[in-house]
Amino acid sequence: MKNIRKFLINVFSISTIVAIIIGAGFFCTIDRASAAFSLRHKHGLLQEVEGPRIVFVGGSNLRFGLISQMVRDSLNMNTVNTGLLAGFGLKFIIDDITRYLKKGDIVALASEYHQFYGNAIWGTRQLAQAINICPETIQFLNWRQVGVLVKALPGNNLGKLKATFKQAAFGTSPNIRPYERYDGMNHDGETIAHWTEPSELWVPDTLSGNFNGEAIRIIKELNNYVTGPLQGKLLITFPPYPECGYDVNRVAISRVENELKQQGVPLLGAAENYVFADSLFFNSSYHLGKDGAILRTNEFINNMRYYLKSISSLEP
Repeated sequence: MKNIRKFLINVFSISTIVAIIIGAGFFCTIDRASAAFSLRHKHGLLQEVEGPRIVFVGGSNLRFGLISQMVRDSLNMNTVNTGLLAGFGLKFIIDDITRYLKKGDIVALASEYHQFYGNAIWGTRQLAQAINICPETIQFLNWRQVGVLVKALPGNNLGKLKATFKQAAFGTSPNIRPYERYDGMNHDGETIAHWTEPSELWVPDTLSGNFNGEAIRIIKELNNYVTGPLQGKLLITFPPYPECGYDVNRVAISRVENELKQQGVPLLGAAENYVFADSLFFNSSYHLGKDGAILRTNEFINNMRYYLKSISSLEP
C-alpha cells in the first residue's frame, strides 16, 4: 500500500512539473519573431482602416499572393488583408475577423481548397500559435478545435520555452526563415522577404478526405451576417494554384467550386482563372513569388471591376 501511495505521489509530482513547464511556454514571447505574430497587427488594421474597404479573408495564399497596394490604387478602395496561416483552420479564421467587420464591408473570401476536405477546417498545430498570441480567441473554439489545441499546445509551448531559454542563455535567435518572420512582411501584413530569393523545391499537395459540409455551413453563416446586419457583401474569390496540382486535383476543386456556386454568394471569376504556371510558385501550392503575386492580384482586380460594373448597371 505504501509503495502504491509513493508511486501515485511521484506520478502526480512529475505530471505537475511537466504541466508547469508546458504552461510556462504559453507566456513566452518567441512568437513575436514569426509571421504568426502579425495576427495582432491585422486586428489593428481591421479596427483602424475606414471604409469603403475590401477585407480579404483566407490563409497564407493571401499573405504570399496578394499585393494590397495594387488593389487600392486600381479600385480606389481601402483594403485589409487578414490572410495569415491556413493552419488556423477556416472556422477560426472566420470567427476571428467577424468581430471586427464594419457596416458596408466587402468581404472577399479566398479559402485554400483543402479547408473543404477532411478536418482541415478545425485547424492544425498552428491553431496553438493563434491562441498563444491572442488568448482571448479561445472563446471561439468548439470541441473539435479544443481537441486540436490539446494535442498541439504541449509541443508548441515546449518548443517556445526551449527557444526562449537558448536565446537567454546563449543569445541564439530563433531559426526562422526570412519569409516566415514578422519582419519579412510589409505594413499590409503581406510577406515580401522571398521576392528576391529563388524558388524552393516543393511538391504539389493532394486534396484527400471526404468533403466537409461544415465549411459551407460556416460560409453561409458569414454571408448571412455580412449581407444582413452589416449590409455589406460577401464575395468568393479563389486561391492561386499550380498547373501540376490542378491536373491532379481537378475533380476535388470542381466540387468546391460547384458547392460554392449553389450558395448564392457571388463568385469572382472561376477557379481555373487562378491556375498559374508552376514556375510562379515559391515553396508550396499556395505560395506565390513576386511575379505570381502581381499576376494573381491583377486577376482579382479585373474580376472585381467586372463585378462592380455589373452591380452598378442594376442600380436605378
